Amino acid sequence: GVAHGGTSAEGEALVRARAAAEPDNADWALLSANLSRRGGRFDEAAAGLAPRVASDPRFAHNAAALELNRINYPGALPGLTQAAEASLAGRDKATALYNLSLVQANTLAFEPSKESRKKGDAIDAALLARFDRLFAFDRDGSKLQAPPDIAPDPLRVVGDSIPRGGFKLESAVSRLTLISVVLLLLIPAIVRFRGVQSFSKQCPKCGT
Repeated sequence: GVAHGGTSAEGEALVRARAAAEPDNADWALLSANLSRRGGRFDEAAAGLAPRVASDPRFAHNAAALELNRINYPGALPGLTQAAEASLAGRDKATALYNLSLVQANTLAFEPSKESRKKGDAIDAALLARFDRLFAFDRDGSKLQAPPDIAPDPLRVVGDSIPRGGFKLESAVSRLTLISVVLLLLIPAIVRFRGVQSFSKQCPKCGT
């Protein structure tokens, strides 16, 4: 649940324990900082991000997103620009471009904002449209958008506890599968046994 955007006291305790046990694992450190931010503990999140800001553009991005939350647009711009220009996974790069377009729009750089959004849409338009729905809110008649975090890939965090899709014999056998097999065997057998009379016994017109 935590890996997919949820939060809970038990989840936070688990993540903190794993992050402490694996201090070199950037994904656990990133997720721990994300949870602090989700809980509204911005200073704690910033402290968790700070040690890796210079070495990992995902941490620089999330630190910049905190500044964007504080309406500190000049403070947010460098980190978001760094992440938008870095070699990140598609989802992460699209998120960085989305947040960069927000900062640019709020600093009246409308053409660069449109260009950043266009680049983000080219990578993952469905994701950015989802951000528009989930993170937009109304304040005094103005539509504002909160910046989403870059989060670690759930499969990298949770590992083998999430079932992966694939064909397996034990998962392939179901009632629908059995019915399909029976029909595939039964219909040819009936056709072969009945011959030309497979589907009618007598013509209602001529009696044949």
